[in-house]
Amino acid sequence: MNRIFTLITAVSRLAERVGTSLEWLSPAVARLTVGLVFFQSGWGKLHDLEKVTNYFTELGIPPRRSRRASPRRRSSCAAACCSSASPPASPSCR
Repeated sequence: MNRIFTLITAVSRLAERVGTSLEWLSPAVARLTVGLVFFQSGWGKLHDLEKVTNYFTELGIPPRRSRRASPRRRSSCAAACCSSASPPASPSCR
């Protein structure tokens, strides 16, 4: 009976050592799997961009607007900047 207990204890310690030495394995496999899924999804969208654009258009999502301000907006911003009583904040108003 004592030999069985010793054997079970030794196997338990061995399993614990193996488990602690491979703690890094499961997060690494999960990260690689998620990365592969994102890579495949992005690759498909990148190589068929027109299909993705048409799909977004069907959903009613408008195309991205340019980040540049329109001429009207720039002129109103400049007017607000240059007409204030305080010194101009931007060199373009000088």
